[in-house]
Amino acid sequence: MLYRSSIDPFIHRKITVLHQDVALHDAARAMREKGQGCVFVADHQGFVVGVVTDRDIACRAVAEQLPTDAPLAQVMTPTPAHVAPNATIDEVVRLMEENGVRRIPVLEIDPQGRSYVVGLVTLDDLMAGEMVDTFRLSRIIRGQVRRRVGEFAHQRGRVTSMFDGQGRVVTDEEVLSRFFFEIHLRSGAEKLGLSPEQTEGITRELLRTLISRVHHTAARHILAHLPPTLEEEWEDDSHGPDRRATLERLQARVRDDGWCHVDNCREAIMAVGRAWASLLPADELALLRGQLPPEFSAMLLPPEDFERRRWTHVA
Repeated sequence: MLYRSSIDPFIHRKITVLHQDVALHDAARAMREKGQGCVFVADHQGFVVGVVTDRDIACRAVAEQLPTDAPLAQVMTPTPAHVAPNATIDEVVRLMEENGVRRIPVLEIDPQGRSYVVGLVTLDDLMAGEMVDTFRLSRIIRGQVRRRVGEFAHQRGRVTSMFDGQGRVVTDEEVLSRFFFEIHLRSGAEKLGLSPEQTEGITRELLRTLISRVHHTAARHILAHLPPTLEEEWEDDSHGPDRRATLERLQARVRDDGWCHVDNCREAIMAVGRAWASLLPADELALLRGQLPPEFSAMLLPPEDFERRRWTHVA
């Protein structure tokens, strides 16, 4: 019954609307003075065309070194997800889940399709009013993580590309094939007697295990570094940590599926793990290893650290 309730008691009607040519520093000052986390952006006729949040200013404007006098139109989110004044709480929460946001504008649309902002509904207020249960709250938070990882994945070496060096469109299948081939080369799989198909099988089992073993945020970071096909395929596995995912079970699964011989299974998994780890930025690899138990963390040592430890042990 709560979710069928009207949003009217939760609408913030004291909002700030700024012109799209207003400078970023003026918007930041307005947010600070009014204690608000966002401002709405209007066009020359006063109709709402977007929204700018405090996070937009920090993660888009500042991180990308935009000048402080850049216009809001340069960093705003155009046509944000919104609801009508007669919407229900369920509609608002559903939009928060789907878009990974904590604020939903309340807009009135005139017959010409032009938008007037009448207020704002925030997740904080719904939580304070005990209008969101823990299940739906967790879905909203996961949506936020998914959106944030996706926004900046291209800056973290994500293994995807729309075009190759000759400007030719690269399909998802080609990206996937190149990914597994790169793992095969870097792992030295041929020296272990592994075919490309076996390397792919081991890689799939290893990555699915890692994704299920860490918590959701870390899992999203792993997925962001995988080809789109794998990211979509393993989305449902990213709700860990599943402490049943152990190296022993991984070895048994790899062995039972025929991806390696009994006597080289552990070595093959370790080689594939180091090969994949070599594709990750050092800072993200360190964070990921910190989330994993020692048996998996040791597997993801950067190649140079692995070689150093190996020769130290031999000496």
